[in-house]
Amino acid sequence: NKSYYIKNKAIIRAKQVQYRRSHPEVIYGCSSRYRKRNMKKYAFYTRRHEARKKGANGTHTYEEWLELIAEYNSSCAICGRNNIPLEEDHIHPLSRGGSDSIDNIQPLCRKHNAQKWNRTVEEYTDYISRYGEL
Repeated sequence: NKSYYIKNKAIIRAKQVQYRRSHPEVIYGCSSRYRKRNMKKYAFYTRRHEARKKGANGTHTYEEWLELIAEYNSSCAICGRNNIPLEEDHIHPLSRGGSDSIDNIQPLCRKHNAQKWNRTVEEYTDYISRYGEL
């Protein structure tokens, strides 16, 4: 009940902390099992946390990311290869003031995401035309 929780918030919190300290194997076991079972989702939310730490505006959900992958037919936005692991790429990089909203995200294969690094799409296409792909 909400009123009970409000009145006894400090006591409840102390009991939670005590339980977590006295049962680390249960707490760690649950979290590690979750990470193993939901590796992609866990990695997604870890990236969202990192984007917020960098002060990025906007956000997107895991479901929006999956919809974006479906729009691209599960293929890299640059090379078009499909059935490969895709990574989120910020079209306008976070390090250069880009947003973390879904409008600023494109799916790239690991190779192209690593090559693009913190370049904009225009800078990356210019880089490719000058130096070719690695």
